[in-house]
Amino acid sequence: MNALRGRVGHFIYVSTVSVYLSDDEANFVEESPVLDPETSTFKYGVDKRQGELAVLGAGVPTLIARPGLVLGPHEGAKGRLPWWLNRMCKGGPTLAPGPPDMTLQFIDPRDLAKFLVGAAETRLAGIFNTVSQPGHSTMRELLETCNDVTGNNASLKWKGPDEILAKGIKPWTELPIWPVPKSRNYVFNINVTKAFEAGLRTRPAKETIVDTWEWLQRTDRSSNDITNGMGDLGLDPEKELAVLE
Repeated sequence: MNALRGRVGHFIYVSTVSVYLSDDEANFVEESPVLDPETSTFKYGVDKRQGELAVLGAGVPTLIARPGLVLGPHEGAKGRLPWWLNRMCKGGPTLAPGPPDMTLQFIDPRDLAKFLVGAAETRLAGIFNTVSQPGHSTMRELLETCNDVTGNNASLKWKGPDEILAKGIKPWTELPIWPVPKSRNYVFNINVTKAFEAGLRTRPAKETIVDTWEWLQRTDRSSNDITNGMGDLGLDPEKELAVLE
C-alpha cells in the first residue's frame, strides 16, 4: 500500500461487519472491538481486517465501508435472495424458518454503490457501517414477499429454531439469510447512525425483492432450477421434507 502515497488522494475500501468481535448482545458501532488477526481463526473476518489495516497504514485519506448482508439484483446465481425467490417459485409446502417476526437488516447493492460514489465525490473519510436501519424487514415480510412476487406457489410452513436445528439443518448456508436466532445480533443489530448522518439511504425491502426477481427473469435463469450451480448454499429437498413431516 506504500505505492499509494503521493499518487492517490482518496481511497475507498469495502470491508464487512464480520471484522467485529462476535457478541450476542452487541449493537455494533464503528468503535466496537474488532478481530485480532494474530489470534482469530475466522479467516474471512481476519482477511478483511488485514485489508483495513493495510489501507489505514498507507497514509492516504480513506473511507472504510463495513456493509452487513448485501441482497439485491446482480447478487449472482449463488445469491441468498435468489435462492429464496427460486424456492418460492418452485412452490409446494415450504419450510419457513422462524420466528416470523425476527427482524432483518440488509442493504441493496444499488444503495451501497450510491453511498460509495457520493463518498468518492466528497472525499469522505472514516469508518462507516453501511447497511439498513435495524428492523429494516422481518423473516415474514421477506418470505411472504418472495412468495407473492413469484406467483404465490408456495405454502409457507413456519417452524421454530429448535425443530430446524434438531434436523441438522445449517443456518445461513442451508437456509440462506436465516442465522441461529441467538446470534442474530451479530448480523442484524448494526448501528448505522454515522452512515445515515453522512447521507446513506436505503430503499424498502419489498423494492429490493421485486427488483431482484425481475432481474432474475431478465437474465433467463431457470426459476425452477434451485440446485444447479448453488454449491453448498440452499436446502436439500429431502432435508426440508423431514422437517415438514
